[in-house]
Amino acid sequence: MMRGMGRQLLDSLFPRACVGCGSALGKESAYDYICPDCLREIDWIRNHFCPRCGAPDVENGTICDECGKKTFSFRRNRSIYVYSGLGRRIIHELKYRNGRHLLPDIGRMGREACLDLHAAVLVPVPLHWWRQWLRGFNQSELICGHLAKIYGCEVCPLLRRSRHTRRQFGLGSRARWKNVGNAFQINGRILRKMKVAKDRKITLVDDIFTTGATIEACAKVLAAAGFEHVEALTLARA
Repeated sequence: MMRGMGRQLLDSLFPRACVGCGSALGKESAYDYICPDCLREIDWIRNHFCPRCGAPDVENGTICDECGKKTFSFRRNRSIYVYSGLGRRIIHELKYRNGRHLLPDIGRMGREACLDLHAAVLVPVPLHWWRQWLRGFNQSELICGHLAKIYGCEVCPLLRRSRHTRRQFGLGSRARWKNVGNAFQINGRILRKMKVAKDRKITLVDDIFTTGATIEACAKVLAAAGFEHVEALTLARA
């Protein structure tokens, strides 16, 4: 009750605006920063997706053409929505405009997608220390932290970035894979401290899955360290 009154007071002093259209949000919105009209614009991935990479519009149980040509170190990737329109805007706000206020809405999206995170250990895809210092945070760590609160998961930064790489944006498929090759290592200090069992379900968390190069580079390191069950969760599928 008091919490609801506090929200009403804050809304009266600092009205919330939709991240999509900028309109003021009222009680009718189930999301804190997305109005009902803009919510309908999100291209959710709920059914008919590739069971390996999460690509949309694939017949249930059928691996997409691209996955038929590749062998991954991770079992599957699950994405919540297609990287377009408002879905793209949400990620850009989070990464480049310090949009931490959107994390509760991202968590709600995860619930709507019925994510299977039972007993999972969430592992954020790491940024290089220099890029994280410039940005001030790692968006994958923020997403992990919020999902952990919702699902009761454990967060474990098992990986570290061993070298600085170019941004993946704008690179072709082959260049993406080369760019992140051997860019990650096991964080030995964290592994010894948290003692994560090798048979636990490890879920890599990142913002976007495009070619799968970054997720694969991380999963390959985890598999080499003996982790038997590595999956991935990304907000968006490009």
